[in-house]
Amino acid sequence: MMDNQAALSRTILIQMARNGITQAQLAKKAGIGETKLSRHINNYRDWTIPLLDVLAKPLGLGDAFGIVEAAQKERALVKSIKSNQRLTA
Repeated sequence: MMDNQAALSRTILIQMARNGITQAQLAKKAGIGETKLSRHINNYRDWTIPLLDVLAKPLGLGDAFGIVEAAQKERALVKSIKSNQRLTA
């Protein structure tokens, strides 16, 4: 099972793809270093609310809670898909 930190990373990657922006572009728009962003996305560092806040706006999610909400929705969707796969297998 994916932990909360990994779920946040996955959601950020999904939102980057949906918005057509690279990690470098997101880091620049958020005003943070690419290395810092990479360490968080690759789960070497834990996400913080202030960091999620600065990333949320360029991703179109408003604030940190928008990212958390999107992560919760992604986890529920994955759980539903896995459940349906077990039922049809």
